[in-house]
Amino acid sequence: ISLNSRSTYEAAWEHHIKPAIGQMELQHVTKNAIEQMLDKIAKLGLGFSTIRTSLAVAKACMSEAHESDYIAKNPARKATMPQCKAGEETRPLTEPEVRRLLERTEGRDRLWWQILLLTGLRISEMLTLTKEDIKPIGLVISKSGTRGNVGTTKGRKTRVVPLPPELRKDLESWAESVQSGLLFARKRGGMLCVKPTRCWPSSSAGANWRLSQTSRRVCAVPHRSEE
Repeated sequence: ISLNSRSTYEAAWEHHIKPAIGQMELQHVTKNAIEQMLDKIAKLGLGFSTIRTSLAVAKACMSEAHESDYIAKNPARKATMPQCKAGEETRPLTEPEVRRLLERTEGRDRLWWQILLLTGLRISEMLTLTKEDIKPIGLVISKSGTRGNVGTTKGRKTRVVPLPPELRKDLESWAESVQSGLLFARKRGGMLCVKPTRCWPSSSAGANWRLSQTSRRVCAVPHRSEE
């Protein structure tokens, strides 16, 4: 599985499954116990995707226990999903908002927005960019990052993204100004993280959080929970 998927499954285990049933003996884990765990996740206000992932991980764990003859049957197999809030659709930025972002940001923040808006890269792909990825034919995208580690892209394929002249000029200028091979390395070296995690210094925040804060400050774009 990809690093991103593994990270998602590990988070489901650590934050939801382990606290609920991790201390129980396998034969005492029932369908009701698993559904109570899912209900608790729903009451926290978390969405369908988080609950579905937690159920999938629980099913996989119990399936392995069943196949290894530790339990007579898989208690998660027929567990049902609770009612939960529907996934929220992400609102795209408007053209005036894009203009304001590029006019009112500078340095690394502005370059991040240029890359994301003009190339369609994912944040996790942008953070793995190196000087060698800037080619005459465009920007070579072959990597993605999770928790400060480099892995494959979501589609596991390498692609080349065309670079508009202004973005190419700004990228090449930025590349000349940084000592690291990575275009956007941490101050102490190594890859930045998409979200705030322990791989960041305590004074830093994830790239996703920083971009979100910039869009809210410059364009008054509300956070999802405020819409």
